[in-house]
This record gives sequence, C-alpha cells and structure tokens, in this order.
Amino acid sequence: MSAQRRPLEQFRIVEVNAPDAPIMTRLATAMAGKIAADLGADVIKIEPASGDPLRFLPPFLLSGEPAERSALFQFLNTSKRSAATDNNSLRVQLVGTADAVITDDSSLIGDAPRVRVLVSPMADRHFPSPPIEQIDILAMSGLMDIVGEPDGPPMKLGGHQCAYTAGLAAFTGMVAALANAGIAEIVDISILDVALWTNWKTFADRLYSGRAPTRPGTTGEFQVLACADGHAAFVYTEKDWPILVRLFAGAGLEAADFATRPQRQTAGAAINARIAPWFAVRTRAQIYAAAKSAGVPLSAVWRLSDLAADPQYIAQKFFADVAHPVHGSLRYPTLPLVWNGARFAPAPAPERAIPLAAVHG
Repeated sequence: MSAQRRPLEQFRIVEVNAPDAPIMTRLATAMAGKIAADLGADVIKIEPASGDPLRFLPPFLLSGEPAERSALFQFLNTSKRSAATDNNSLRVQLVGTADAVITDDSSLIGDAPRVRVLVSPMADRHFPSPPIEQIDILAMSGLMDIVGEPDGPPMKLGGHQCAYTAGLAAFTGMVAALANAGIAEIVDISILDVALWTNWKTFADRLYSGRAPTRPGTTGEFQVLACADGHAAFVYTEKDWPILVRLFAGAGLEAADFATRPQRQTAGAAINARIAPWFAVRTRAQIYAAAKSAGVPLSAVWRLSDLAADPQYIAQKFFADVAHPVHGSLRYPTLPLVWNGARFAPAPAPERAIPLAAVHG
C-alpha cells in the first residue's frame, strides 16, 4: 500500500438525517462521516433542499453568504460530497448503493446497505417528545453534576462533547462492522449510553467508595491555578508526590498531614494554598518546562492560538492549511493519527449541495 493511500478509499458511505432530527444527532452523524471522509471514504452527505441546518449555526467565518459562513459546518463536513433532496425515494435509492449508511432516521434502517449505523438520543431508536438536546443528555448522564462550583448550579461541558463522542463511537462501530466483509450489521449508538460511558469515573468512584463524586471547588485534589500569564493545571498521580515535594521545595508539602493519598484528598485547600505562590510567579512555558524536566503531568492551559503556533504541533502536522473557494485559506486540525507515515489533510467542506439526481459514480 502506498504511504499516501487512505485506508477507507474503497468504501462509499451515505450520511443522512431525518427531516425532524435534533441538532445533537446531526452533529454526531456529521462527526462520524467527517472522520470516514478524511480517511478516504467517499462520503455523500444528503441534505434537505433548503440545506443542512448545520450550515446556519455559529460560530461564523467572516466572509461569505450565510450558508457558507458556518465554521461548525466547515469543520464537520470536510472531504465530503453533498447532495440535496426532499424526495425520500431518492434518498433510499442512494442509500442502497453504499457500503454503509450513517443516520438518525430509523425508517432507513430496513432499506440500508449491509452496514447500518443508527444514532439516537437514547436506546429506543426514536426522538423523544418533547425533543431533547445535549444539555438534557448531560444532565441525565450525571456529567453536569460534576461540572461547576459547589455553591453554584450544575454546568454543561463546553462545545458539543456529547455529540462528538457519540460520533466517534458511531465511526468506530461502523469500521468494525465493515471489517466483517459481507455480513449485514446494525450499529446502534445511543448518545445517552455514550455519555454514561464518558462519565465512567463517577460510577467507578461510587462502586469503590460508596459515594458519588461532587463538585469540590477549591478544596479538590486537582486544581487549575493562576500563573504569571494565565493558568496551569495541578494534576499528578500517586507515584508523582515525592517528585512534587522536591519540585515545590519550601512549600511544606513534606508535612506528615500530606503523607498519604487519603490525607491529600481531604487537604486540597491547604495544599493549593502552599503551591499557589510557586505558580503565581512563573509563566505557563516555565511551568511546562519544569514539569517536563521533573517528569510530572502538570500542564499549562493553552489558548487555541497557542496550540496553532506550538512548534511540536507544527512539527507533527496537527494542522493543515487548506485552500477554500470562498474563504481563502482555512486552517483545519488533521486526524490524530499517522497511517503508513502519512497524515491526511482534509479537503474543504462542500459549498452547496447539488441536486441528488446529479450524483453519479
């Protein structure tokens, strides 16, 4: 195999949503299709004649017509083709030509090709009424209960983490099914089940300690602390504690009150007060360099602009500048893997969907 050949080039995949699909499942199916397309699959995204609702969602790029400006759509639909129709029989016809279908429309499962990936909010394959979105899934999975300050309301995770994690699960299940050549399989993805799995530490903690974790705030064992030019995370494992005692020499961490993990878990506020001055006089780069030299996992809280300019990210080709017909050059993240020595730069998302009847090959 050539080093530049993409691993899914032999597959055609259709991505299609139900007309009444919530944004959450649209995001999940789009993510699954994006990964497949960036890995070389011929992914045909079927949109309604009016355009995928994701085309009109923020954040927006600075130029172009409304349907071209969604940075969210641009990110989630790289390397795909797109076709538009409101004719269900045409959708079913195209679905039947594919190796796999990624959908949230249970009505297409019976007419789908041999691999069928169905994403639903919960395990019953239907859209609940009234409809639910990611904040509801975050609440039902318990994730909101561990995010936020202890004296404040529960908070949602940033971005679209539930939908994207479900999209990754959908892609993984699809590839596993495609590896079983010739065997028809249905991959059922419940976004709630995926969110519950994402929250596995809560269930593990409750299993072993008898209590569910809460929002500890500033008393917690692991913290994000202010430093000279931003913030950095104070995170460590059991084996790192002696190293941290030496790294924060003079902070008094060698005290008997901090000798064991259970003691440290109840003394978070006291530990944080002792190490805060060390962080306050150092920059994020200095903290990162000191932690790397010591072999402990302290890390800076980087801005996206920091990561885009990071020499390691650049050397590893974590980003690719891709020419776009409307917006000039756009910088996209590449998939986080190397295949036969190559990373794969994505192609731009399709500007507009062409009529489905014009899709051939």
